[in-house]
Amino acid sequence: MDAILWGLRLGPYLELPLSERFRVLINGGLALGWLDAEVTWNEVTPPGGGSMAASGGGDDLAFLVGAYAGASVAWDLSERWSVIGGAQFQYLGSYEQSFDWRSVELDFGQAIFATLGLQYSF
Repeated sequence: MDAILWGLRLGPYLELPLSERFRVLINGGLALGWLDAEVTWNEVTPPGGGSMAASGGGDDLAFLVGAYAGASVAWDLSERWSVIGGAQFQYLGSYEQSFDWRSVELDFGQAIFATLGLQYSF
């Protein structure tokens, strides 16, 4: 199986200053996913077996809807630059599809994203 998942997260965030240089950011909202899946298989019968070899495949597009929530901490290096790090939890449910009497299932129910980077405010 080869799959590409495109994602988009839409929602507000709340910024709370802890001190003059430290801030906490909390966010959450709607998570959307567009899955492009392709499945192929080849079954080969071992020598002496009584069944025939089979091959096949298929492709599918799916739209997934879920939610996300996260938190980050930012340290201001200057008026415009900050170092920011945090984590987000995302739920997009599961994807199930049958291709020629064979089923595939992907679980997107517990994705965690860690972030670390530089932020520039303009």
